[in-house]
Amino acid sequence: RKTPSIPPQLSAVIQNVGFNIDIDEFSENVKELYPEIVNLVRLKDRTQRDLKLIKAEFNSVTARNAVLQAKDMTVNYMRFQVVEYLALARVLVCSRCMGIGHFQKNCPQKDQVTCKTCGEKCDDIKDHACSGIAKCIHCQQDHWSNATKCPIIKDYRAALTKTLVAHHSPAVNEIPYNMNIMNFPTLPSNDSRNAVAPTAPWAPQPQMQGITFDLQTDMMAGLIKHISDEANKTRECHEKFMQEMIRRDEEQKQKIKVLEDRIEKSEREFATLHEDQKSKVKKLEDRVEQLQQKNKQLVENCNIELHEITGSLVDLGHKDGENAEHLLDWAVSQSLAAITPNCPTSLRSDREIDYALVTGVQLTVQAYTGNTTSDHKPIFGVLAYENTKNSTECLTYWKVFYFFLSYTHVYWETRWADKKFNENYDKLNQFLVLLVERCTKYFPIEMARGAIPKELRKMLSYSRALGFQAKRTGDERLSVESTRIRNAVRSELKQFRQSQLVKQLAERHKPGRGSMMFWNRTKKHF
Repeated sequence: RKTPSIPPQLSAVIQNVGFNIDIDEFSENVKELYPEIVNLVRLKDRTQRDLKLIKAEFNSVTARNAVLQAKDMTVNYMRFQVVEYLALARVLVCSRCMGIGHFQKNCPQKDQVTCKTCGEKCDDIKDHACSGIAKCIHCQQDHWSNATKCPIIKDYRAALTKTLVAHHSPAVNEIPYNMNIMNFPTLPSNDSRNAVAPTAPWAPQPQMQGITFDLQTDMMAGLIKHISDEANKTRECHEKFMQEMIRRDEEQKQKIKVLEDRIEKSEREFATLHEDQKSKVKKLEDRVEQLQQKNKQLVENCNIELHEITGSLVDLGHKDGENAEHLLDWAVSQSLAAITPNCPTSLRSDREIDYALVTGVQLTVQAYTGNTTSDHKPIFGVLAYENTKNSTECLTYWKVFYFFLSYTHVYWETRWADKKFNENYDKLNQFLVLLVERCTKYFPIEMARGAIPKELRKMLSYSRALGFQAKRTGDERLSVESTRIRNAVRSELKQFRQSQLVKQLAERHKPGRGSMMFWNRTKKHF
């Protein structure tokens, strides 16, 4: 069964309890002197560090008031001051308009409801389509409007606590009581003729009954005066609270003004930097334009030289007339370079009758020097380029390789017996290269299976090396480290395989190589 909690009204604070005092022993000593104390708790600050303050929880109002009136207690020949425990003030937040200081019953916003998450108003909170983006209606920050971490609610609680502490007055525990005969009327008798009013020893005399009304009037006047004093105190507290809130509002306005000045200064600095960047970009554009002009002049000069070179290498103007002139003009306009073989290609005359026009690539024209039945030599062009993208993958079947190699052992043993080591070594290398190529299958890279990543293979090799070293040296630490690395790699490999399976399952109905590979591998299970 859960023990009921002690309200803060039945608590007190013991001050200046050092950190060197054992809290358990101190609690036992205090409970022996004051049996009404139920529990002792050391208080902490916001950073959860212990304070020299002990909270004492009582189960009796009389015992607590007696300790507070004494203002101290003596424990183990040491005197400690005791003050009243004041709990933090609770801030009321309306669940309808998210305002501070009132309940939903007294909310002035009757027709609409404010969302505590996004801060928007709506007629019915059940039909409201909230955006899910937290925005406080008090400070415009990214948290709920009724969150206790809101700076506005924190300031309100701090001001309210400060006001309550400044004007706190202990409750009146003893109410004066005056004997009044009206509180004890005489009871009527069944026989009115012999009715005799009983008289108690403590009952007032009959002559005092006339002043009962005056006593009641005085009591009512005192009660009204007490209520008036309490109302005045409440009004003063409210006014001071409002003054405190106004002061904090002014401080917030000053902070906002400072932030606005900083933002304005930053905007001016940004505008200055923007102008500097624009000027730098303008200079770069001018520089690029100058380089383009120089490049244009170089191209024109190259075209003139190309025209001269093509005219000297291939003089077609005398034989083909206008067609040759049009061809040369077009080549010059397109910035084409003439590529010719480095030897005569005609068998009837020593002339280079074949050429090619190219731009932007490296082309070499070569002539065939062997015998031919044509009247000119066959030529072929070699185009050089660099392909940095690998579009194919290969798979070598080593079992087939070893199977073929086992049939050639006798042959190569016979060849090695000839003592021609250099010749036989070169022939063996050629045979192995051809055999590996024969046992290798090439396929597009899209059909390649996902292998184990290189990082995991390296970690497995490192774990295996540590295991061998631990077995050789007998070092237990290396063995433990090898086991740890191997288990970690196994876990990552399992996650990698699961991710590959999820990827293939997601792509099994999509067009392409991925779905074909998936169904080719899984059809044997159906």
